[in-house]
Amino acid sequence: MRMITRRIAFYLVTVVVAITVNFFIPRLMPGNPVLAVLGRVQAQESKQAIAALELQYGVATKTGLWGQYVTYWSHLLHGNLGTSLNFYPASVGGLIRAALPWTVGLVGVATVISFVLGTLLGVGFNFVHIDPIKALFWSAVINGVAAVPIMVMIMLMASRREVMGQFTLKLGLKTLGWLATAAMAVAAIGMFATWGD
Repeated sequence: MRMITRRIAFYLVTVVVAITVNFFIPRLMPGNPVLAVLGRVQAQESKQAIAALELQYGVATKTGLWGQYVTYWSHLLHGNLGTSLNFYPASVGGLIRAALPWTVGLVGVATVISFVLGTLLGVGFNFVHIDPIKALFWSAVINGVAAVPIMVMIMLMASRREVMGQFTLKLGLKTLGWLATAAMAVAAIGMFATWGD
């Protein structure tokens, strides 16, 4: 019973920390989210509309940070997740409700397929008498070789403004990403080059 209590306490602390980080990150970011929304929808709003949006997003309010934090928790506990910045003026809760059936359906189908396929493969491997250490080795080899084209595609997509918008990789991250991709490619080539040694 004590282990279950500790686990529950750990999960509660994790949730509180995650929500707190989620509260502070947008407030530490530079810029005004209201102006970003207005720029995205290319709207010409009046000063009253901008003030109402700033109040809704918690920008330029007379409430201190602690008051905003308490209000944030109150809204969260009442299921009010606010208005989406990306799909303004849709509510976040409405967007989640719209996407939830598809997400649950896809995850459910993928879980069932993984379970059935994994069970059948496990039973099959048991009859074929494949060494589990060799199977683990080969899965690592396949994973390492497959990582190279996946990383190349990720780097190409993350470098394109048409795909990533304002989140396109900056030069430093792009350089690190290509270096990691090159290191994986060199490791894969080196593995094949020294295979018979």
